[in-house]
Amino acid sequence: MTPVLAASWITPQVVFNGIVFGLVTALVAMGIVLIFRATKVINFAVGNMGLPAASLMVLLTMNHGFGFWSALVVSLMVGAAFAAVVELIVVRRLFSAPRVILLVATIGVAQLAQAITRAFPDVERTPGANYPVPINSIWEDVGGVRITGAQVTVLLVVPLVATGLAWLLNRTAFGRNVQASADNPDLARLSGISPKTVSTFVWVIGGVLSGGSLIMLSGLSGSPVG
Repeated sequence: MTPVLAASWITPQVVFNGIVFGLVTALVAMGIVLIFRATKVINFAVGNMGLPAASLMVLLTMNHGFGFWSALVVSLMVGAAFAAVVELIVVRRLFSAPRVILLVATIGVAQLAQAITRAFPDVERTPGANYPVPINSIWEDVGGVRITGAQVTVLLVVPLVATGLAWLLNRTAFGRNVQASADNPDLARLSGISPKTVSTFVWVIGGVLSGGSLIMLSGLSGSPVG
């Protein structure tokens, strides 16, 4: 591709869309880094862990008439519960196993999340309905860029979440416990810190991050539902 042809593709809209999708990807990456930092586990399931929450979001709003915010709270709680169950049943039983075994186990968790999502009831068909978003407005020309409400949501939420996580890990006792468990689990136990409890909380946070990222990503796609 020649430089002139490449430059013709790099429009303000393409750059803006890339920034927005990059922020959503960064939210998933936060979950990967957080779990790895605390438990030394590379979690291949972190993206799929949000599938039940993102699918439930549609079911609650389309099939059961939930408002966006109430459906969001329930969906993220389900995402957190799924992550907690995975940690307690799978990760904790393999807590002392080589990390490569846990890595392979996360692939199975990813398949489990897909299976749970496929078992959900079908979404009731509503003509013209798209994935629920908190802001439905569209701004057609803002400095030559078309901006949707879903994109504004990403621009607002992801920096706030990143700031909150940074504060949690660097300014709180929980963050110090995560660091201690990661650096020396045996010494952490002697100090009264339970690495297994830390692992559970970290996986729960990862489940919420994954669910939130997939909900925002689905809203960005603007795909019809039903």
